[in-house]
Amino acid sequence: MEKHKCAHCGLLAIRNNDTGQWEEVDQNQRDTGQEQTRKSGYSSMEIQLARHVTSHPIQLVQFSKPFCLVQVFDLLSEYGEESASTIIASVLQKERVCSSFRKWQLGFTPKEHREMMDREEMLKWQAEREGKDKEWQKGQNRQMVILGAIIGGIFGLITTGLGIWLTYLFTHGGNK
Repeated sequence: MEKHKCAHCGLLAIRNNDTGQWEEVDQNQRDTGQEQTRKSGYSSMEIQLARHVTSHPIQLVQFSKPFCLVQVFDLLSEYGEESASTIIASVLQKERVCSSFRKWQLGFTPKEHREMMDREEMLKWQAEREGKDKEWQKGQNRQMVILGAIIGGIFGLITTGLGIWLTYLFTHGGNK
């Protein structure tokens, strides 16, 4: 099975601590492990300024550390108590075998990546089901052909036997 990095997976998520919503991990955090903070409605320059000025009124949104939405790997325990970006980056960049890997598409939330994965699985299941239905129908068609041949054979024997019997009756029955 192929190896992947969690940093490249669309199911890598962070929780917005203000709203509780799952959000996508930005490219910078995927690459460096650096904690993501932002506030919607403010420019990146204002946010940068707010990081350096403690009396600035902008309240930054805090996010959880990145985690696997489908819990294939317990990334939070791999980070340990450390929140150093280098540790987070090394965990996210680690090569792993993962059957739930979903290539990250910029702009899609982890939930949307999961929904895409679920749709693909549903389409695969439907295709398998249709294949099984076609096989069943072929089997039914074969059974009908066999049943038709048997019934036709029986009908043929009955009509032949009836024809022989009637011929016998007409040819020998009238002589008595």
